[in-house]
Amino acid sequence: MRHAARGLGNGKAICLIGHEFYGNVRSGNGSFAIALAEGLLGEGYGITFITPCAEGLKRHEMSGRLEIIRVPVPGSSFLDRMIPNVLDNRWMFALKMKVFARRLELSPFSLVHVLDVNDSHFVDDRIKKTGIPLVVSVNDYYCFEGGSVFNFPYKTGHVLMRAIHYRAQYLLNRAALRRFDFIVSNTRYLKNKLLEHYRLPEYRVSVIHRGKDVDRYLAAEGKYLSARVLFIGSNMERKGVLDLILASRKVVARKTGVKFVIVGKIGVKLGTQISRLIERDGLKDNFIFHDYLAPEEVRRELSVASVFVLPAHIENLAQSILEAMASKTPVVVTDVGGNSEAVNGQCGVLVKKNDIEAISDAVLRIIDAPGLAKEMGEAGYRNIVENFSVKKMIGHYVSLYERAFAGRDRSAC
Repeated sequence: MRHAARGLGNGKAICLIGHEFYGNVRSGNGSFAIALAEGLLGEGYGITFITPCAEGLKRHEMSGRLEIIRVPVPGSSFLDRMIPNVLDNRWMFALKMKVFARRLELSPFSLVHVLDVNDSHFVDDRIKKTGIPLVVSVNDYYCFEGGSVFNFPYKTGHVLMRAIHYRAQYLLNRAALRRFDFIVSNTRYLKNKLLEHYRLPEYRVSVIHRGKDVDRYLAAEGKYLSARVLFIGSNMERKGVLDLILASRKVVARKTGVKFVIVGKIGVKLGTQISRLIERDGLKDNFIFHDYLAPEEVRRELSVASVFVLPAHIENLAQSILEAMASKTPVVVTDVGGNSEAVNGQCGVLVKKNDIEAISDAVLRIIDAPGLAKEMGEAGYRNIVENFSVKKMIGHYVSLYERAFAGRDRSAC
């Protein structure tokens, strides 16, 4: 298969592969993919992006130095509804890439970067032997924690299926990572997990925090008076939505007019459980649910939220936390995984996981004090500008890629 993308600016053409991109953004992985591609285009690279073909999108598009190839992927909305984030298009894409990769002509590219290790299982000895530098991103550590039904890290109605899912990821990813020249972790916490579990040489693993373009986020006037509590998450059970709902009872009892806005896909079993809790506590008028919001709609919700809450049981560093801070929204998050690499007492509150009382107290503290909320929001915004900007992220990736190019040039001599 021939590709039109060429590095017309600096002579370098990069192949990016990921399960979310323009027209199909459902998580932080999609916003990261777009930010990376746009940043690299701005640096003069040619980009070919290979991604699943969502309904209504073209199979092939060209725009300047950006080429998009969309691979048809079978899926089942019924299965995804029953067990969200297990039998979804990410697994289907990984399987389909095994077939697609046999026709993939890699010679035009200076480098291949797979944006999620779970999409990388198509990389085989044939691809490795091309000598093209191979980069892979690892975005979470959940397969290290969730591979057993006996000590599963969070409550779920699908513990057996999810444990099998994580165990399969653990084994597949361990094999896949050995074929890559460069491995990117987006937190220091995750890097340490990779070194511990997979015994990888430390020099092969780089830490590059994901970045946000603050110009895309706004803070609406009066947001700290809105009493809107925002939660965003795809795997609701893992991200602690039930803990927030349990905490909401105390918040509503102490503060009138509070609205909890929940954004994300809810499975059938969890949905039934949530409905029962809300009806039992008489909270129906205090909750708004969105199964899905487009990125611009998410930014709109962030712009008016008084506080963002993510009481996850396990979490690497959710992109929604960084997006909240970019929109000057105070955050209440659990002190798990890499969250503390971005959140401190100035821009939000870190609480222990499963601590319902601490969640409700932190939310009340923020929505009861608009001045404090504004101070926290401004501190979070400064943190993003100084440490988690998209410009800084692109600079780190360019340095990594150039190191990969230099290594290939030396080996060719």
